[in-house]
Amino acid sequence: MDPTNESGSRSNQKKYVVGGARGLGGSQIFFASLLVTFGIVEIVIQTAEFFVAAPIWTGLVYLVTGILGVVSSHRNTKCLVISLLVMSCLSVLMTFAGIATAASALGKEHWNEFPGSVGCYYDYTIHDNHCPGLQHARFTFDAANLLFAMVELGLSIA
Repeated sequence: MDPTNESGSRSNQKKYVVGGARGLGGSQIFFASLLVTFGIVEIVIQTAEFFVAAPIWTGLVYLVTGILGVVSSHRNTKCLVISLLVMSCLSVLMTFAGIATAASALGKEHWNEFPGSVGCYYDYTIHDNHCPGLQHARFTFDAANLLFAMVELGLSIA
């Protein structure tokens, strides 16, 4: 039996906010592109966890979620809304993996022995990379990916 209020009509159900889905999807697409770009740069400069490519994988999941958010704001069907909710749940799980990987990379960066990009090499006699600014660049990109993953956690939960 349907619940009714005093006037005899059906109770108000919550409506799907189209503008919110469009804004959320657009911001997820923006941060997904940042994560994928920074993940590619991390592979080039060989950060401590570059072989995992977590920013690229999480960025691709966020990209799909953002595209579903934008499409669901234009075509408001039950299937698109449910798929957006499912992908948002997967985005939350991927965010935890991205945060853990970025935090681990920040912690291990001091002992990183990967030579880096072309022209750099690791000197085992003094235990240091011979590439100006490589260590700072690695820390910066790891910290940026950690920050972007935390922002994406907030967007995925929203």
